[in-house]
Amino acid sequence: MRTATLLAFFGTWLGSLAGIVRFEPQYLCGNDVHIPVSHVNSSLDQAQEQAINCQQGFNIGSPGYLYDGKPKNRATGQLYWRPINVPEGFGFIDNHWYEYIIVYDIDFKLQKFEAVRLKGLKERKVFKCKYDLRYL
Repeated sequence: MRTATLLAFFGTWLGSLAGIVRFEPQYLCGNDVHIPVSHVNSSLDQAQEQAINCQQGFNIGSPGYLYDGKPKNRATGQLYWRPINVPEGFGFIDNHWYEYIIVYDIDFKLQKFEAVRLKGLKERKVFKCKYDLRYL
């Protein structure tokens, strides 16, 4: 009888704890790195703020570096990109340097998030970063 009561109490406590503990949604990049969605969104917000305030050489008409890749669809128009800072330890993995970039449209809607492995001055390999479906 006491064991059943103890198990019921423990089950209730564990259930209430599950409601408190939340896992932060993340992007999973092709180089096996997880970057929090909040970090990417914060970087996009910062890019917009800098363009509005004409900081870092950007403005509303030119809110980032011109992206020469293909947009998801033709209606998107010109895309822009910026490198973002990532948590310590994600820049150098398996003896390779990586840069992480956000790609967005003129309205600051995220179009792509990429990890770019830097091989040399002009050599680069791009890894897509996708929303980790475990957080849907």
